[in-house]
Amino acid sequence: MAKTLVLTEAGLNELQKGALSKIEAQILWHLVATLPLVGRVVPHESLVDLLFISARSAQHSMSQLTESGFLIRGPKMGLSYHYKINPVFFRIIS
Repeated sequence: MAKTLVLTEAGLNELQKGALSKIEAQILWHLVATLPLVGRVVPHESLVDLLFISARSAQHSMSQLTESGFLIRGPKMGLSYHYKINPVFFRIIS
């Protein structure tokens, strides 16, 4: 079953504060489309390979998305962190 997510007013307000960089936007929308509700470990290497970006860009962008509140970073598992989409910024309607 496909999930339908909507951006909340809080998410819209955060977007209006400052535009995401192109790489941040690519990572955010990729994760919105692919992360399960409970989150999962997101190795930066997988983003590098999938989105054709540098490791440094992936690391910086994930930090920025976490700092701005779009992502919630959980515990480190192995070499990578567990991330989930912030439910304050996104709501599931299906």
